[in-house]
Amino acid sequence: MNKDGINGIHMLGRLDEKRSGQLFCSRALRKELSDVKENREMSKYSKIVYYITGGYPLAIALLAGLLRFKEKPGQWEAVLQQLRHIPGMEEAQGVEGNKITESVLSKGGHIEWQMSPITKAKLSIRTTTIERVFLASFEDIPNDLKSCFLYLAAIPKNTTIYADEVVRIWMAEGFIKRQQGKTLEELGHTYLKELVLRCLVHIDKMNNVGIIEKVIVHRSLYGFLHSETREAGFMDVHGMNEVFVPPSVRRLSFTSFKGGHTTFTNKFCKLHFIICWVQEKDPSNDGQGVNQKHQQSGMISSFFVCPSSFV
Repeated sequence: MNKDGINGIHMLGRLDEKRSGQLFCSRALRKELSDVKENREMSKYSKIVYYITGGYPLAIALLAGLLRFKEKPGQWEAVLQQLRHIPGMEEAQGVEGNKITESVLSKGGHIEWQMSPITKAKLSIRTTTIERVFLASFEDIPNDLKSCFLYLAAIPKNTTIYADEVVRIWMAEGFIKRQQGKTLEELGHTYLKELVLRCLVHIDKMNNVGIIEKVIVHRSLYGFLHSETREAGFMDVHGMNEVFVPPSVRRLSFTSFKGGHTTFTNKFCKLHFIICWVQEKDPSNDGQGVNQKHQQSGMISSFFVCPSSFV
């Protein structure tokens, strides 16, 4: 908090082309451009990124996170080409944007990265720039990492969670593939770091030696995240506890468990994970409501992983 009682969160609007390029380069390359040749090379991508993302900071960060894991220039240009040709994207870019991306990308050779037909179909029905870029980024991550990311839908919006807790649950769920010479916990933190580098998860706190301690999901990604969990049948997420829960549910999260208890009439034969989040009362708040900072730190969770028979 600063001296005026305002926290350090700044609501960003759309960026112009120059600032879009600066944000993209800092996220994609993790450094500021200093070399003249490199600056000239990246400037062409900055133009394309601006017209694909519309200057939205979150979309720029997600696209940069995706391209961090692709080879430059071949796969970079292929990814941008694929995104540019998504139905509806051309209208968002405008005529000038189409001319720029066409002139830059047409100079490349064969496509070195290709979206699957299923991904193309999903992208074609997305209505916003952020939705399309998010889905392209999500579909690009490995399947085991997708399960890890989808689990984060269980966390309430604006709530931080300890990295160690996330990793332990991933381990309990069997999401982490064993590798010789590394513990599951080490691999779990590697998974989490990749999600951070892809800008799908944000760091809330690091220790003195650069180890991630707390993470948070950007509030604007929760709608997409919940949509993917429902579509995949991965988890049911509810904002209250007095709701109908289908018997086929596998994972269940109550992000606002206000009652002391809840009653289920169904037998959940497939349920093996349930988590409840309870708002912790802050005695120093004097009935003035819960602000965002308290909401972040005042959520406590109770969860368990159980066998495949739950009554």
